Amino acid sequence: MEQQRIVIQIDLALLRLDFQSLGDPTGDDERFEGEVEVEAVVTELTYSTYPGASVTLKARSVDGAPFSRYKLRGFLSEEDAATVRQGSVVRFFCRLTGFEGDDSFDAESYYASRGYSAKVEDVRDLAVVGEAFLIDFAGVRETVSRRSIMLSGYDAGALFTALLTGERGYLSGNLTLNFTRTGINHVLALSGAHLVILSVIVNRILSLFKIGKKPRVALTALLAMLYVAMTGFSASVTRAGIMLAVAYGLYLLSSAQDSVTALCVSVFVICAVEPYAIYDIGLWLSAFATLGVILAGNVMRRRSTEDGGGGIAAKIRFALLSSLAATLLATGATLLISVRTFSSISLMTFITTPLFSFLSEIYIYLGLVVLAVGDILPIGILMRPFYSLIDALAEFFSKNRLACFSSEFPAVETTALVFTLLLACFIVFNIKRKKLALGVIALSLSAVFAVAGSLTAAAVKEESIVYTAADSSESFIIRSGGVSAAVDISSGASLSHYDMLDAVNNAGLVELDSAIFTRYSSNLPEKVDGVLASVYTRRVYIPRPENDDECYLAETVEKVAEEFSAEVRYYSERGSITVGSLRLSQKFRVPYGEGTATTLLEIESPDGRIAYLGSGTLADSAASGQIKEALSTADTLILGSCGKKYKKSYRFDDRYQGIERIILSGEGLFFTQEARIFYDERGTEFCLRPRRLELLPIP
Repeated sequence: MEQQRIVIQIDLALLRLDFQSLGDPTGDDERFEGEVEVEAVVTELTYSTYPGASVTLKARSVDGAPFSRYKLRGFLSEEDAATVRQGSVVRFFCRLTGFEGDDSFDAESYYASRGYSAKVEDVRDLAVVGEAFLIDFAGVRETVSRRSIMLSGYDAGALFTALLTGERGYLSGNLTLNFTRTGINHVLALSGAHLVILSVIVNRILSLFKIGKKPRVALTALLAMLYVAMTGFSASVTRAGIMLAVAYGLYLLSSAQDSVTALCVSVFVICAVEPYAIYDIGLWLSAFATLGVILAGNVMRRRSTEDGGGGIAAKIRFALLSSLAATLLATGATLLISVRTFSSISLMTFITTPLFSFLSEIYIYLGLVVLAVGDILPIGILMRPFYSLIDALAEFFSKNRLACFSSEFPAVETTALVFTLLLACFIVFNIKRKKLALGVIALSLSAVFAVAGSLTAAAVKEESIVYTAADSSESFIIRSGGVSAAVDISSGASLSHYDMLDAVNNAGLVELDSAIFTRYSSNLPEKVDGVLASVYTRRVYIPRPENDDECYLAETVEKVAEEFSAEVRYYSERGSITVGSLRLSQKFRVPYGEGTATTLLEIESPDGRIAYLGSGTLADSAASGQIKEALSTADTLILGSCGKKYKKSYRFDDRYQGIERIILSGEGLFFTQEARIFYDERGTEFCLRPRRLELLPIP
């Protein structure tokens, strides 16, 4: 404990290096033992759907030892959240832990990339001991959001708010999904483009007042830094802000410009101030995309010098070529990162990026005018048809078959790596036969999308049933006759939809005909929203509600699905869901709030039947009739973990001639010796706790 206190008092940079050398950048659970006393400033406060609020804290001291820039993440109860506000200095007791294993996604890297050092748990004895001065940039963003929506209408104002401030909470889910599928989600994300647009506007306004160029540049840089602060210091905008400041500084001092130097300095400064920013994929995507744009600009400037100008037609042609070159190089520079990080890529991006970047720039200009004079002149109404145009175009491109390809295949990653190496060689080395080199690079880029497209098309046509078991849920991915469906069998974990999405992505699917949910839970609407926001889904199936709680949840699911233009269908024990030549039926389930969740499913194919029994189903007398019927006709029996909170153990003694494969995923279930001998003698295949298992062809 004495050694830990010594570590606590050293400089933060050394502390970070110490724990980075241990390979655990968020290993705060090792740094502190038991309960600690924390004094901190509340820098962010976000109320959630659950009673209470998520909070970000900047620690002043931990157990009396001073800290600098020690950033904490936690959740306050409703009572504690009511006593604090942004800027409150609070003192409380808690436990500090790392983020590893916190969620189904990679929580450690996610929070580390945003500068969080530890998670606060078990907060008690919270007291407000003072107030710290903080500029409420979150309040500014909220004011802009509300004013934009009031003057322009909800959807039009929400898009402008997202483009200007990065606040995407008001955006239509369907629009966000369409932008993602067409490879232009970066248009909605705050980036250097937004900062450049605003800087140009400010520069032009100042020039109207006859302000000199250098004072104008200095004022523009200052306002740009304020904009960076208002957007919450996101990595991409901070990078652009520092880059702009460096470029302006070079101009003010020497009247010179060096974009590559400014880019390198900006990334270095961000990582020096916040070393964990190295984990932020957004920073690297932004940096490499900017490098691609810079290189494209250099190439096009050389060509412009060689051509010696031209008329209006030549200038328009040059602008189009410049836009295409910037898109190609920016996409190429980030392609390998995108393939390795995200689950899909889009061929449409080469068309949609220049198109929507242009439309978004005009939209920002129009929105700023509305903010300035919208109270006097009703010009906000002009933004609505403009929004409808953007929405319609995004929908059109998103539903195109070339819109979205899966990048989850090793062959796609390999071809992307080859392309990246060729592009790097072209940039670094002085290649004499440039046209031939460019042709090879273009061919390798085409190969990335050709491989991704062909493998994605093949994945849809595949006939398969894949069973996946994760820590918090189980799922089936069913493909038959060109139709695909994902079946969620959840234990109720709050983020279990990530497990289902992982199964969908691993299957190489970028869209679903049906997303089937087999049980109600308090977080069902969030789970449906998570799936629809990530994968284009035509239909959502949920059980027919059987009590008031399920009716309420079903209505909420309908509202979520409506936002994504997905159809909601209800199914019951008397019906079945058809997926190509397969049929899925839920023969038994326990309604929400009426007992431990469990279920009985049947999947029937021309080759045989699969029976899934959730943990505890065998011991439920209400399901006895359905169980015997399902087992008597099943070729494959899955004894799953759904309902794993059911504590009573059960000994399986049933013997059925037709069962050729038994999969054990649940706990508390034991085979009797007689039953095990019976199935062993028949050559029945046993599989214990598989993570992923192909179930077709059925034995």
